[in-house]
Amino acid sequence: MKLNDARDPLPSPAAMPIIEILVGIDGLTQKRALQDPDGNRITLLPAGTDGITGLAVRLRVAELDRSQRFYTDVLGCDLLAPGTLRCADARILLEQGDTPASDDQPALAALGLRYLTLQVFDCDLAYARALANGASGAREPVTLGSTARIAFIRDPDGVWIELSERASVTGKPFA
Repeated sequence: MKLNDARDPLPSPAAMPIIEILVGIDGLTQKRALQDPDGNRITLLPAGTDGITGLAVRLRVAELDRSQRFYTDVLGCDLLAPGTLRCADARILLEQGDTPASDDQPALAALGLRYLTLQVFDCDLAYARALANGASGAREPVTLGSTARIAFIRDPDGVWIELSERASVTGKPFA
């Protein structure tokens, strides 16, 4: 899990497609619904509940089929059941509902759950493949010192998705 913070105050978000984080925890015996200081929904679950053994994210999408195709075809996630995808050990749970209008897309820098991060072994290749398979490019690849190379794409509902190639994961040095 990756958390970011900001030195300066951030604007309040518009309606967000990322509506909840779920965490499967070993030894937990009952579900606990929480809310962080910014109002984000976080639900703790006994590990294994609905197949969640670690992290899951619930996304509100305008069209379930379109979003399932995006996450399987563009990002290579596995469709486990309608609305349920596996991305490595994590789950993406899609829920059809109202989403922000296309001219009111969520900003990257604001309070709340702003984006998903996928760890990749080659940021440039992952970005190029995502664009070739229909993703919207949001920010081209850039290198962050010796730590990482990142890029951003957006899903059909405007969710920002960071493609992160971290030196600590890949073992590749950044010059």
